[in-house]
Amino acid sequence: MLAVVRHGETVSYRDGGLTPAGHDQAAAAGHHLVELARRAGCAIGPDVYTSPSRRCRETARVIAAVLGTEGVSVRVTVTEDIASVRLVDGGELLDLGLAQDRPPSPAIDDLSRFWSELAAGHDVFRSWEQGGFPCFESPDDVRSRLRAFVECHAGATVAVTHGEICRLLAGAAGIPELGAVLALGGALDGTADGTADGTAANGKTRDTLRRMAGMMGYPGVDRG
Repeated sequence: MLAVVRHGETVSYRDGGLTPAGHDQAAAAGHHLVELARRAGCAIGPDVYTSPSRRCRETARVIAAVLGTEGVSVRVTVTEDIASVRLVDGGELLDLGLAQDRPPSPAIDDLSRFWSELAAGHDVFRSWEQGGFPCFESPDDVRSRLRAFVECHAGATVAVTHGEICRLLAGAAGIPELGAVLALGGALDGTADGTADGTAANGKTRDTLRRMAGMMGYPGVDRG
């Protein structure tokens, strides 16, 4: 069983950390993961895997701390396999939030347009999937590394990543291990909307996460 967790609400998509609400969302996710594992009859661990981005690392650390209070000992492990979509510039793969200070190039032009469209509320990752950002890592390459990650991690695995990566995993064919998608800091639509239906906060955490898990057909979790 693979549980994919979108990071909590963030201060900034340019590698910012979590807001206080984001910390609360991550803690709620940790408790809910324990419940999901109990209902599925499996044990979580020994790792909580995370994208290298700061918002994901902070989410993973909060989840790991909560799991510890529930008697589940895990370690936080950073992996590029579930990183966000990356910029390809001069043969290098670069985090989108850390590449803006590089010299001008077609790749940096693509990146500038990405941030402008994101700020305007456009669905930038839908555009990316349709070839709208040619200097970004390709959808096929991203799917390939996601499949490699899934194939290498059997058992009850928790992966803390980004909305677009959650969406690709959720939509990928041939990944029967996918058990749940928990969307914390916003919707799985690539926009900057942090108050969308996927948000888990303000007393709605249990119902929202259960619905997201049910959407993926998680055993013992109702759809709807």
